[in-house]
Parts: sequence; C-alpha cells; structure tokens
Amino acid sequence: MHNPSMQHGGTFDDYLELFQQFGFVSLFSCVYPLAAILAVLNNITEVYSDGLKMCSVFQRPFSEPAADIGVWLIAFETMGIISVMTNCALIGISPQVKDLFHGNGIELVLLIVAVEYFHSC
Repeated sequence: MHNPSMQHGGTFDDYLELFQQFGFVSLFSCVYPLAAILAVLNNITEVYSDGLKMCSVFQRPFSEPAADIGVWLIAFETMGIISVMTNCALIGISPQVKDLFHGNGIELVLLIVAVEYFHSC
C-alpha cells in the first residue's frame, strides 16, 4: 500500500473542499438543519481517511511555514456575510413569516433588511 513515489499535492484541494462544505452548511442551514450534523460526520470520516492517506500512501510532506490561511480567510469571511443575507431571505420567504404580515410585502422586506443589518453589526 505504501508508494514512496507519490507526492502530496498541497492543501489547495483540502481548503476548497472545506470551503464548499462550509458554503452548503452556512448558506442553507435554515432550510436543512440536519446538514450541519452530516457535515460533522463527514469531517470525522475525512480526518481518518486523510490520516491513512498521509501515513500509508504518500511520502511525508514537508510543511511550509505560514502566518495564516491566506486568501482563504477572505473567502470564508465573505461566505459568512453572504450566508447571513441568504438565511434572512430564506426565512423571509417562508409561509409562516408571510402569514404574519398578511400580504404586505414592503414591511416584510424592511424587516428582513433590518434583521440582516443588525445581525451583521
């Protein structure tokens, strides 16, 4: 199973996978709350499979020092801001919330914008 000729390709694909999973969970958590639990189970499985991959399949990669995660931090922060707006909009278009306003769409839109604004402050 050990193949010393295989080199580790870097962390780009790992960060991309985490970013995609974070996007699915944070953007649509109000619609499908079970997604967060499934993501945790996926991450536990991923830790063990990556450990097996690093210990048994690839050569030991040499670590490169870094102060932070670089541009990925900006991507994750942007995704967090977008997810707040998306979740507010998804909650706002739900039938339960629409019933509270009896068809008055302007008040509903103003409430959604206010909730998003105060949540992001």
